[in-house]
Parts: sequence; C-alpha cells; structure tokens
Amino acid sequence: MIKSILQLAILGAALVGNTGCQNNGGTSGEFKKIHGVEYKILKDVKGKTAQMGDIVQYNLIAKSETATGGETEKQGHPGAMRVDTVRNPGDINAVLPFLSVGDSAVINISCDTILKTIPADQLERAQKMQPWLKKGNKVTINLTVVSIESEADYRKEMQQKQVEAQAEMKAREEKQLPVDDQKLQ
Repeated sequence: MIKSILQLAILGAALVGNTGCQNNGGTSGEFKKIHGVEYKILKDVKGKTAQMGDIVQYNLIAKSETATGGETEKQGHPGAMRVDTVRNPGDINAVLPFLSVGDSAVINISCDTILKTIPADQLERAQKMQPWLKKGNKVTINLTVVSIESEADYRKEMQQKQVEAQAEMKAREEKQLPVDDQKLQ
C-alpha cells in the first residue's frame, strides 16, 4: 500500500522525462511496451545495465496533460530508485534493466493503468495528492541515468554524505555560537 503510494509520488515527482536505456531493440524511434509501460530509448550508451537490487540515480522531468513535476535538476540532486521486481502494470522498474549510465529514454504510462493499481480505499487520497492522476491522462517521463551502483555502495555513499553534512553543520554552529553569545550579552 505505502509502496504503491510511494511509486505514485515518484511518478508525480516525475511528470516528464529524458531516460537512458540499454538497447532492447535499439533506438529505432519506435515505442516498445512492457508491463503497461511504453518506452523509447533516445540515447543508448554502451555499458553495464542496471541489475536487480542496484540503485539507479537519474534526472527526470515528468509531465501529464495538466502538470509538470519531479524536475530533479531543479531539486539540486538526482532521484534514486532500487531496481526491483515489477509488481504492478505501469511500474517504471520494467524499464530500468534496459538502462546503463548515460542512457536517456522517454517513458509513457497511462493514468488508467496507474489507477487500476491503487486500492479503492486509497484512490481519493492519491488523486488529491496527485491532481493530474485522472482517467484518460498519460504521464510522460524523460529520464537520464546518472549512475548505477550496488545497494551497498549507494548506502556507503549516502552515509559519507551524511557525515560530511553533519561536519558542515557543526562548523557553521561553532562559527555562529560566538555571534549569538555576543548578541545575548
């Protein structure tokens, strides 16, 4: 339940896209369809493709007929997703195994397909959170793969970034403390 809402939020954050794909039939200009997801590889860079359990970091833009969202470059950092088993039609995980670093692709997902995966008791809430999620709409995601790494390597990287951020915060705090003390006196 939470996972389907999380995927929905990722799609909401991803309302248009520029995606990278390892050749699954080439960049012939034709859309391919797998598990309710239409995709077309726009740029196919040679390299290791994403494997089950890998973490794919990506930049994307997601669009529907009525909204644009999830522009990761505007957020200042790429999105990340673990390559996992496709659990529902319309799951972007269906496309990730065809991608390698530097690839880009466009992914189309019918909102009708997404709506079918949301439990009835959560449907109204999901549509309030994602107003673009309406019958007949389509989400187009442009996705570019920034990196692919093992989950263990990704966790190490995130832990290192957390340590660096904490050190930076402590340095700012130590610099600010005398200023604040002076103001209080």
